[in-house]
Amino acid sequence: MDSLQVWDLGSMTQKACLRGHSQMVFRVAISKDGKTAVSGGKDGTLKVWDLVSMTQKACLEGHSHKVWSVTISGDGKTAVSGSRDKTLRVVWDLESTEQKAFLEGHVDAVWSVAISGDGKTVVSGSDDTTLRVWDLGSMTQKACLEGHSDRVWSVAISGDGKTAVSGSRDNTLRVWDLGSMKQKACLEGHSDEAWSVAISGDGKTAVSVSGDGTLRVWDVDNMEEKACLGGHVRRVAISENGKTAISGSGDKTLRVWDLGSMTQKACLEGHSDRVWSVAISGDGKTAVSGTVDGTLRVWDLVEMAEKACLKGHSSWVLGVAISGDGKTAVSGSRDQTLRVWDLEEMEE
Repeated sequence: MDSLQVWDLGSMTQKACLRGHSQMVFRVAISKDGKTAVSGGKDGTLKVWDLVSMTQKACLEGHSHKVWSVTISGDGKTAVSGSRDKTLRVVWDLESTEQKAFLEGHVDAVWSVAISGDGKTVVSGSDDTTLRVWDLGSMTQKACLEGHSDRVWSVAISGDGKTAVSGSRDNTLRVWDLGSMKQKACLEGHSDEAWSVAISGDGKTAVSVSGDGTLRVWDVDNMEEKACLGGHVRRVAISENGKTAISGSGDKTLRVWDLGSMTQKACLEGHSDRVWSVAISGDGKTAVSGTVDGTLRVWDLVEMAEKACLKGHSSWVLGVAISGDGKTAVSGSRDQTLRVWDLEEMEE
């Protein structure tokens, strides 16, 4: 299947079929205003999608291998992708969809990319064990950050763009000062690789999940572990205010965590297979999860209840993103499609 499906969550019907990727979709990102999405996949291309007209705006070619990661700046003007071909590609204006730069430096696959809120700085993590910091004004590498001893799985940047946090196969998290370009701390605690990291909007709290079966909460100011919350792995997302985290796991559930009291608020059941992706809205009231069974679930984090089960994908949901206004979600799947969901009209 080489199409994207668009669904109306009020009537639960398909609104459009958007043809595009020829192989599975690994990553998807959505602009804060919910009008644009960018997807990357096994076919080595990025697709830019207009979520108003439900059409493909551009097919961005350049990578010579799988696109593992993609992100969009807060102003919606810039997209950055990382690939197994060891490079980053930068698209500045998502209206003209013109590629502005080809950033080389990594000597192995790029697994993760993050962009600062002002769209001026990108941090990438790679199989070569390093992070690279890129200046999107001059399109040059500002620094090569060394410290990890194995693959960098995940990277996140604080809202003010001053701090980055990375998670690695070496079981550690590292905290980086993006002003001095120096490592501020090595956070140890996980006994297995740190798969996923997220950081609160104020940059004070980070959350990580690991192959050791734990979710750990970190005080980024004091560079110490605040809590070890057992029983969950694979993916984690954190609300912008840093008060709530939600994790998805191989046990088919999601867990909601109160980062103030460091306690589990709820265990959300409904999926029939492993949870592979999760996203949380900016206000922390809604979450969307994707799983190996091909479904997405929408969760009310106030009532701690399932709002809807969204069916359409025929294979694993590898990535999900929610727009800044919380009105739209986009999912990418192993079935080679993206699906666009309207989260405003959740009446069945």
